[in-house]
Amino acid sequence: MSRERRRPVAQATWRAGQMHVWGWDGESSASSAWLFGGFGQNRWTGAANGWHDTPASYGEVARLDLDLPHRRVLTSCIRLAGAGAAAWLSELPGREHVSPSIRWSAGLTGFAVALVSAGRVTPVLVDEAGVTAARWRPVHDDSSRRHLAALDRCAPPVCRIGSTATAADLLDVVVDDLVRSMLQRSGWRPELGRRRTAHVQALRAVFVALARRDALVRSGSDEFDAALGLVRTSLDRHLRRREGEPVVRPRLRLAIPRDAHDPWVVALELVDELDAARWCTADDVWSASPRAVDLAGGSEHLDRLATA
Repeated sequence: MSRERRRPVAQATWRAGQMHVWGWDGESSASSAWLFGGFGQNRWTGAANGWHDTPASYGEVARLDLDLPHRRVLTSCIRLAGAGAAAWLSELPGREHVSPSIRWSAGLTGFAVALVSAGRVTPVLVDEAGVTAARWRPVHDDSSRRHLAALDRCAPPVCRIGSTATAADLLDVVVDDLVRSMLQRSGWRPELGRRRTAHVQALRAVFVALARRDALVRSGSDEFDAALGLVRTSLDRHLRRREGEPVVRPRLRLAIPRDAHDPWVVALELVDELDAARWCTADDVWSASPRAVDLAGGSEHLDRLATA
């Protein structure tokens, strides 16, 4: 009777925005000991499988309940947050030691690192379980949206067993954790002076929540909540502008007639909130004139002007 067993291969399953690494040999899941000793050079045999380190160096031990096609498995795993997953997956061994789920996850975290490195991130305020949270979000363009759609199409089923998260959902979480980790390591602190106005207090609360693990922004007085609402609107408009969408405000233009007997004309216009020289009339929007297309940043955004 042979003692030889098939060597487990690392698998990656995403739950609640975190990557869970576990092992599978084709018949059963790997033991907790394998999670620590099954990567890199074997201390007893000297054999190496190309991994630069065990995932345990970047995460914590956990348990994962998997509903596999023919049975249910409760297995030990290493749970990694976004920054830890990106660090561990930054170097992969040869293809024979990498499962499709690990390679897909490396593509996702590598994409997140590329966006953060390029500065294509921005802060936003979102509602989470009835409270306000400050998060970092990627700034998308047509190319990144196509890339996310491709990731969704090619995702191995094991990557998202028990989860309905899309590649975009997971990317949001990884980007957020990467930026927070960078800010924490650098010791970043916002410089907002000593003023105590509601607006400054709201800004300070948002910046603090963006740089720590706890992303929640605690509410305060009615004045604070009103100021926080203005900050949310400003950040939303900033994100839209960075993604190429028009950010405009309405205005009325009163045309004074040359002849006292001629009618006075009031025109409804839309104007770029940062450049008053860029504007168009409501008629321009309805007729999709070149002026409106220019203000919208392209014909694909004209509907944004119509609902502005």
